[in-house]
Amino acid sequence: MPGHEDFEYEEIPMEEGIEIMNDHLERILPSIESWYTINNTDFYFNFKTVATVESGLYTMIYNEGNGFGISKLNYKSDEFFHLPSLPHNQIIGDLKIFWDNIERFRTYNLTPKRGIILYGDPGCGKTSLIHLLVDELKKYNGISIYFDNPFNWVELAKLVRKVEKERPLLCIIEDLDLVIDKFGEEVFLNFLDGLNSIDNVVYVATTNNLDRIPDRIKDRPSRFDKKYKIEKPNSDDRRLYFESILTDEDKKLYDIDKLVKDTDKYTMAHLKETFISLYILKNDYTDTIKRLKKSKIADERIGFDLSED
Repeated sequence: MPGHEDFEYEEIPMEEGIEIMNDHLERILPSIESWYTINNTDFYFNFKTVATVESGLYTMIYNEGNGFGISKLNYKSDEFFHLPSLPHNQIIGDLKIFWDNIERFRTYNLTPKRGIILYGDPGCGKTSLIHLLVDELKKYNGISIYFDNPFNWVELAKLVRKVEKERPLLCIIEDLDLVIDKFGEEVFLNFLDGLNSIDNVVYVATTNNLDRIPDRIKDRPSRFDKKYKIEKPNSDDRRLYFESILTDEDKKLYDIDKLVKDTDKYTMAHLKETFISLYILKNDYTDTIKRLKKSKIADERIGFDLSED
C-alpha cells in the first residue's frame, strides 16, 4: 500500500482471526447499547452511556482505548468520627458558605473556586476529615476526585466540567509536599493556574510538613485560601472514640478513664490500632500501650504512596 511501506503486519491465519473476532464480539455484545460518532459520517458501536455519575469519591484513570475517565472509590463513612477538637465543623461551614454563594461569584465575574490545606502530624486524621468532606459534598450532589498526576489534573477536570456543567467539584491532593518534590514546583503552579478556568471547584490538599510547601503556594490567597491544623485527639476526643466504638461487653474489660489517660498524645491511627489490639486480638493491655507509644502510624491514604518512588 503506497505510503505504508515502513509498517509490518503480523500474519494471522484466517481461522484464528475469525475466532479472535468472534470471542471479542461475544464479550462486548451484551454491553453494546448505542452508536457514537465524532464527525457525523463514521458511526461506531458504543457501550452503555450515562448522562451523569452519582455523587461520591472517584480517582482519575486513563487507558489508550477509552482515554481519560474516573473510577469510583468505595469507603465506609461510618468509620470516621466527628471528634470535638477536629476543625471539620469549621471547614464544612466555610465550604457551605462557598457552595451556597456560587452565583454571587459569577455576579461579580469571579471564578468560584477555593483552596484549603489540612496539615498536621501523620495519623491525626487528615484523610478521615477528607472523607467527611466528601460525604458533605454529596448533599450538594457534588463529585470528589482524587488526583495523583499533576500533568493530567487540569485536562481531566476540564473534561469532567464539560459533562457535569454545574455540579460542585472537590479536587483532593494528598501529601502536597511529596507531589511538589516529585513533579516540581512549576508543574504544580501550572496546575493551580489552570484551575482558574474551571468553575465551582474546591481543592483540598494535605501535608505532614507545612514548612516544606513553598510560600508562593501556601501563602497566596488566590491559590490556597485557608490552612487548618489537624491536632492529635485530646482527652474528650479519645473518650468519645472509645465510647462510640466499644460494645457494652467491651467496656467491662478495661477502665475507660485509664484507657483515655494512657492513650495521651496518641494519633487517630494509634487509637484505631489500640482498639484492634485490645478488643479484637485480645493482646495484653500493658504491652499494647507500651508498643504503641513507640510506634509511628500514619493515616490510611486515599491513593498511592508517592514516598515510595
